[in-house]
Amino acid sequence: MKHSAQFHIELDGLNLNDDQIKAIAADLDKVVSTHLAKLDFGGDRLEVGRPIALNPQWIGIWIRNQKLGAFSTVNSAAEVSRALAGAVESSAPDQPKIAPRALCPSSSCTPGAILLGVVQSNGTIAFLKQRRMVDEFFVNLAHEGRQPEKRFRFADTCVKSGCLQWANDRCGVIDRVLAANPDYKDSEQLPACSIRTNCRWHLQWGARACRICPLIVTDLRQEAGT
Repeated sequence: MKHSAQFHIELDGLNLNDDQIKAIAADLDKVVSTHLAKLDFGGDRLEVGRPIALNPQWIGIWIRNQKLGAFSTVNSAAEVSRALAGAVESSAPDQPKIAPRALCPSSSCTPGAILLGVVQSNGTIAFLKQRRMVDEFFVNLAHEGRQPEKRFRFADTCVKSGCLQWANDRCGVIDRVLAANPDYKDSEQLPACSIRTNCRWHLQWGARACRICPLIVTDLRQEAGT
């Protein structure tokens, strides 16, 4: 984010025990969570470019064309399959091995998930530098507004074969995104990220995944042909 805020509160002169301090800290955290859960910059409402059509293997992932001019628009599941078929050699020897307990960087808003960032008005993601877990309180508040995944990015444990995106022992999302945009390079400086060392996409592609990651917005609705 362009602007960041730090809050420092001193309660000098008060004889507080540990339980009281923890209770105050919990209340302050709840105030922060309340405001975060209500954030809505309306990024998905702007005309930032037509996302690619979705087929069942792409449910949940919209790629913003704002900076991806070379990313072709397709209009049917068959065209998606043809466009992506053979694009990635999953057995390439120079690809790093994937460590266990990797985190999916495009998960849903559920208690225990990690709040990765916020969808900005231009449709890109502003990532949080520090890891922040969301609890049931945050999740309930976030669902009172528009779909949380349209306003935020979340991370959670990669479920591997339990996900439609999983193929050939890899996450197919970042493989296909990079295969469709082999020359994309926004900046040498990587965006802030609280999960990079455990991120499934980073484990597969390193810095290349990080550079394109801010353009990927999660949307859990199935809207094939949009």
